Amino acid sequence: MPQLCGIFVLYKTYLQMKTIKITLLAFLSTLSCYAQQTFYEQLKANGNDAIYCTYYRYNATSEVYTPGEKGAEVNIKLIEIKGIPIGFKAFDVQTGKYLFGFDEVQNYGRADHYPITKMMKHKYDTEAYAMIDGSMYKFSVDKDHILKPVSLWEAYVLKRPESMKVDNNGKKKSKKKGFLKRVKNIGKAGSMSSSPEKKYLRNLDIKTLVNDYEKSMRAKQQSYKLSSKDKLNIAAIQKFRKEGKDFVKRYNDSIYNSPKEVENRRKWARINAGTSLSVTNNKKTTVWISSSIDNFSNTKINAGGQANADCRSDLYYFFSDKKGAKAYQFYSANSSCGSSATIN
Repeated sequence: MPQLCGIFVLYKTYLQMKTIKITLLAFLSTLSCYAQQTFYEQLKANGNDAIYCTYYRYNATSEVYTPGEKGAEVNIKLIEIKGIPIGFKAFDVQTGKYLFGFDEVQNYGRADHYPITKMMKHKYDTEAYAMIDGSMYKFSVDKDHILKPVSLWEAYVLKRPESMKVDNNGKKKSKKKGFLKRVKNIGKAGSMSSSPEKKYLRNLDIKTLVNDYEKSMRAKQQSYKLSSKDKLNIAAIQKFRKEGKDFVKRYNDSIYNSPKEVENRRKWARINAGTSLSVTNNKKTTVWISSSIDNFSNTKINAGGQANADCRSDLYYFFSDKKGAKAYQFYSANSSCGSSATIN
């Protein structure tokens, strides 16, 4: 009887391991169809109702990304204007709160190429997002615009569809075939408690995943020739962006020139006039002025130049902007408010 129990336990363990493998294979098969698609193509294929699981980088100093703490589940939506994709927005599934996003019109998000978009990157910063095998990844990208495994910081893994779940008998409900090209160590012990999304990340060969996608997309971009439609769409995006900037400028101007704001500026001008001191530098060299004898915070005045200072403090000038430079007092607090002082 004990032998039968042992055999039963072994068989049950075998079924559990088999179930894990089938689950992962089913999950991966849904992602393989996205390989080498553009950023916008993958977002569109997922749909605006798709849910992604956030996983932060476990170790900032490691050579490659490994999944660490799980973050919020997010809903990532494709943004289009007149059928032209211009970016994306991500929302917290639980609260509905906007979390992050890039677009070509309302902020500094820029596609690295149109229409063969590999990633969306901040125009000035290193922050960038790429879609690889149906999931979104956040990178820190240098000026060379190359996706590198070492620069991957966050992963937003597409949740597997309900139809890909495994039934109680360990049988896969979907008949789609999986792929193992970029996956290793499938079904290792100790992974039973993880979600399919985290199992997927743990078993990914991140270096191969990122490098293969970078190589493939770069080759596509270099060989692609813009069509007439592409050129029209690019012109439309630029027009949308200009219209957006013009709208913001008109709005800001309307606020700035409103009666309330005009009166506020006049009010503060009167207040500041009573505490302001005009300082002229008559020396033949640059000086720095400060209310701190230690030159802690200063204002630079070129030879023959002028600057304003607060008249309610003693003022000193220095021949260097370094803290601790020798101080020369040229003004006493509250002695000439609303007037001027000269450094000779």
